[in-house]
Amino acid sequence: MARRFFSSFFFKNICLPTAGFGAGWVAFCYIDEQWLTVEGRQKMNVFNLKVIRATQGVLPSTLVDQYGYKPEFLDQMISSLEKGYTEAQMADRFTFDEILKECGVEDQLAYLEEHATEDIPYFYIADVFHSWARIHEALYLLPHDRHPTDSGHLAMQNNEQFDSEVLCKEVWKKMMDNVLPFDVGVRVLCVLAVTNKKNAKRIAASSQQGAEVVRYYKAYMDKLRENNTPDGDTVSKADVTAAALFLLRALNDAVVSKPLLPFVGTKTGPYPLANRVDATVWCEDFGALDAAIRQQTADSAVLLVDVLNEKLKCTEKREVTAAI
Repeated sequence: MARRFFSSFFFKNICLPTAGFGAGWVAFCYIDEQWLTVEGRQKMNVFNLKVIRATQGVLPSTLVDQYGYKPEFLDQMISSLEKGYTEAQMADRFTFDEILKECGVEDQLAYLEEHATEDIPYFYIADVFHSWARIHEALYLLPHDRHPTDSGHLAMQNNEQFDSEVLCKEVWKKMMDNVLPFDVGVRVLCVLAVTNKKNAKRIAASSQQGAEVVRYYKAYMDKLRENNTPDGDTVSKADVTAAALFLLRALNDAVVSKPLLPFVGTKTGPYPLANRVDATVWCEDFGALDAAIRQQTADSAVLLVDVLNEKLKCTEKREVTAAI
């Protein structure tokens, strides 16, 4: 009976492979637990990095520049691992800020686009985009210690390196879906809009020419009040407001239109945003900017606020509200 069982199709084709797989899995788990210690893992990582470095050494430089790692970055990683730093320590030593600063703008955008287009976003996606906004904050944020008499001019650019249809679409979508917090998404969108005119037009088209940005800003402010964090959470409220206003300035300018010939076609005037936003919401959010926010916000964005406050009669609305 036993001989018939061991020679049967069931035993040879099902039981034996299953038993072999189970034994192999137990052996792998044992080796992984007992032999592949932290030191062993680090040696494997060093070996893998050295293989990458050697492989890049024989590949065409154009291919390596586009898809590979910078030699200095690999050398630094290898050196740190050989000195005995653990993976946790390496994570502390190499922040997303440092990784992104190692790359040019085009490589940074490629890295962000890869993360933005993942069907299931990485759990650290907000940290990546937060870092990118932070390393470019000089493009949209005036220094915190700026003297009131110093110039508040921040120039808008039209830099082709920042052109990214993918990021304009995906960052806006992920901000709407709460994958990216507003204080992260609005700063990233601001960088994209103030550095490239095509980006500004794309974001204006997605956001109802800026009206949706104002609506999301209100939701952000309501959440700060609800959480009893009036000055902001991870990012200060002043930084977020300065970015939101400079973004709105870029979107406003992107949709300004003038007729090619007199009396032919339509024109928007210099402030089309005034016709798009909800006056009550705008006045509640931006009707009375405090001095700290004004000090960090670009002059052109502050001018936008002052003009819209006048057009939307925010002062009169506040007086009516105060009288009730």
